[in-house]
Amino acid sequence: MSNPNRPTGSEPVIADLPLWKSFWIGQLGSIFFGFIIALLLDFSRAAALLDLSANVSEIIGWAIFVPFYLVVMASLWKCAYNTKTALWGHLARIYAFLTSLLFISILITVIFG
Repeated sequence: MSNPNRPTGSEPVIADLPLWKSFWIGQLGSIFFGFIIALLLDFSRAAALLDLSANVSEIIGWAIFVPFYLVVMASLWKCAYNTKTALWGHLARIYAFLTSLLFISILITVIFG
C-alpha cells in the first residue's frame, strides 16, 4: 500500500520540507558554507603548498559554491507551497527568482569583470 504523503521516485525528499525550513536552513547554510569555503581556500595549507593564486582559489570556490546554491534555490522553489498560506509560497518564489537573477549578475561580473 502506498502512502500519499511520501514522495514518488521522481520527486526528491527535499521537496517535502516545510517552507520555513527550506528557507532558513538554506539561507543560513549558504552563508556558513560560503564562509567555510573562503576560509579553507584562503588559509589552508593545501592552498599554500600548491601555491594557488587568488584567481585559481576564486575559481575553485565558485565551482564548489554554485552547485550548492542551485540546490538551495531549487529546494526553495519546490517547497514554496508547503505552507498554510499561498502568499508565502508566492513570496518565496519571487525571492528565489530575484536572488537567482542577482546571483547570475554577480557571477557574470566576476567572470567578465
